[in-house]
Parts: sequence; structure tokens; C-alpha cells
Amino acid sequence: MKKTLTLAIAAALVAAACGTAADDLPTDLGSDGIRVVGVTLSEFYFSPAVVEVEQGETVRFVVTNDGVAEHEFELSNDAAIEEHLEGGHDEHDEGMDDMDMTEKLTLAPGETGELTVTFDGGYGWVVCLIPGHYEAGMMMEVVYQK
Repeated sequence: MKKTLTLAIAAALVAAACGTAADDLPTDLGSDGIRVVGVTLSEFYFSPAVVEVEQGETVRFVVTNDGVAEHEFELSNDAAIEEHLEGGHDEHDEGMDDMDMTEKLTLAPGETGELTVTFDGGYGWVVCLIPGHYEAGMMMEVVYQK
């Protein structure tokens, strides 16, 4: 018992020392050094509602659809959203090139997916453009830190 207690105390001291050295690092870094942000989708919201990024930063989103309907996680900007809302795409995927499709996940209820994105300043929103979903509030603002 005394040996187990001594080992437990020693392990706690080592863990505390390692934690102190790493205090300056974000706690949400993946093993590859890319920041990981968890996002939940449901009817009709994104959680969190805002994500802060730095210009040029690469972020891996781990996105889970906790809703009962299919949802999208699509990086976008004001101009693309406006075009969509004005009916620029009868089927919202139609006319999008391969590059655009890599910046989007479509998730069935209960499904989780990952999307890694480097932010170059071109995105201001993450949205769900399934008809009626954006209009119901399914959006997450992208805020660039200065």
C-alpha cells in the first residue's frame, strides 16, 4: 500500500511538472500540431456559434450531427450565401467545383466527420445550406483574430 501511494504521488508530481511547462500551449492541439475544434450540429444551430481563427491557421473540425435531419458544415462567405439565397443554385451543390466540395461535410443524423481547413481570409461563415436550414439559423461565424 505504501509503495502504491508513493508511486501515485510521484506520478502526480511528474504530471504537474509537465503541465506547467505546457501551460502556454492550447489544450486542443492534435498529435500533428493542428488545432482541433469540436462542432455540434442540430435543429437548427451550430455549437459553438463562433469560431476564432488566425490568418493562415489550419484547423481540423470534428463535426457531429446530433440532430434528426441531415445537416451540412460548409465554409462560405457573404457573397456565396447571398447567391444561394437569391436562387443561384437550384440544387445547392450544382455548379460547385471540386475545390468548393472539399470545404464541406454533409452528415446524416448521428454521423461524425472531419474537415481540415487553412483560413486565408476568404471565409466568414460556416453554414448549412440545405433548404430552410440557414434561414432557420444554422450558421457559425468565423472571426479572424488580429
